[in-house]
Order: sequence, then C-alpha cells, then structure tokens
Amino acid sequence: MKTLNPIKTTPLYPHFGATIEGIGINHLNKEEIIFIKNSLSQHRLLIVKGHTLSPEEQVQFSSIFGELETFPYNVNQFEEHPEIFRLSTDKEKGYQNVGFYWHQDGSFNQNPTPISIFHLTEIPVNGGETLFADAQKVYTMLPKGLKDIAQRLKTNVSGTAIHDLVVTHPITQKKAIYLNYGLTKNIFSEDKSITEIEIKATLDKITQYLELPDVKYKHKWEDGDIVIADNFAVFHKATPTLNDSTRTLHRTTIKGNYTLNTLTT
Repeated sequence: MKTLNPIKTTPLYPHFGATIEGIGINHLNKEEIIFIKNSLSQHRLLIVKGHTLSPEEQVQFSSIFGELETFPYNVNQFEEHPEIFRLSTDKEKGYQNVGFYWHQDGSFNQNPTPISIFHLTEIPVNGGETLFADAQKVYTMLPKGLKDIAQRLKTNVSGTAIHDLVVTHPITQKKAIYLNYGLTKNIFSEDKSITEIEIKATLDKITQYLELPDVKYKHKWEDGDIVIADNFAVFHKATPTLNDSTRTLHRTTIKGNYTLNTLTT
C-alpha cells in the first residue's frame, strides 16, 4: 500500500487497541481510509498520533466513518459546527461534569452511535485522562452461568431506549457487554425469570472485570492525539483534572442509523 508517509501501528494490548502514526489525516487517500477502517474493526480502539485538528478538520476526518450526529446549539458550543460536542472544565468552552462513569456514547437513543472520535484541544497538566475498557473481553471472561444470564438481560436507558446487555457487533459478529452505568434506569429479563440476586451478581462481576489491568486502558493525552472508539466493543469514562488547568475535548459521533444487531448501511 502506497501512502505519503510510512504507517506505524503499535498494539496497546495483544487483542485490544492500537496507536497509529504516519497517517496523513488532512489528505487521506483511499488506501489510508481503508487502512483506518480495517484497523478499527481489528483493534476497536485507535489512537492516531501527531495531528492537531481544527473543528472543520475534525468534522471532515470523522465523516470517513459515516454521517455525523448534530447537536442543539448552546452558548458553549460551536454554532457553525453542530457536529462538534464540546466538553470542558471551563463552562464557557463546553459542557461540564459529563461521563465520569463507564458507558458507551449514544446509548440513550434506540439506534445509538457506533463510533466516537475524541480530540483534546486543551490538555491539563495533571489528571483528565480517559479510561477505555474492552467490552468484548469482559463478556468472554464471564463464567458460563453468568454469561447465560447476561444474554437474557435488557437495559432501560434514560427511560427511552431498550438495549440488550449483550450485543453482537454488526461487522465482526463478536459479542460484547453494552451498558451505560450513569443513565441506565433498570435491568430486567423480558420473561421475568431472572432474580434480582442473579442480576446483581452478573453486574458485580462485570464491574469487577472492567477494572482489571488487561481490560482497562488509561489514555494520558498528548498534543495531536485523536482517539477513535467503537462503541459496540469499547467502554469509556472521564477522569477529573487535579488542578485548575483547563481540559477541553471536542467529540464527534457517527449517526446510529442501524440496529445493534443488523448492519443496514
């Protein structure tokens, strides 16, 4: 494959996450786009190094994965770029105190977003890392009994969306835990055959696995980092900053116009 720069891919774990260097983000050719998409399918979490993007450039890059979601205007958002969702410790630069729990983006929608792209424009001196976890590995690690229970459970997110606790990836067909710890109202089985004790035991084990060192990855942000996460295979959560320095994140997300189990686009 010919590209403008040599591409270097370094796995974070044997089967989860990778860093990519040498991609010409602002002038992607067809081969590079295919490479990025294939890498995301393989690794599920990508850290693309060495590119500081303007809002326009982030929107342009993100659109290689599909149609972008847009968000209502707020005084701390970009009116000219509704595809950018701004989060910041500075209330004038974005929404505050968002996502400090394990979740996948867009789960409050019945057709949630499959991919999120993160880019920090202001990096704090201490703290402010983003945690990611391998949702597929969490599922495979569950004992058979709890795995059988998990596959029969559903989650009610924000009272508006119902999802399977175990989802099948629309491209790879691999199973993963899909759970928003902050917005889920209740977890249940449709036939009511699973007890509250069994549900709690399953959730306790999932929560325990999320903290294991070979499941969880802490990303310490550097200038020029772009992080791409597959929401059907990866959890993430924010961590607080430890001083008064500003942390500002620009997030773009791909519109969820297919169901969790069937790819239609």
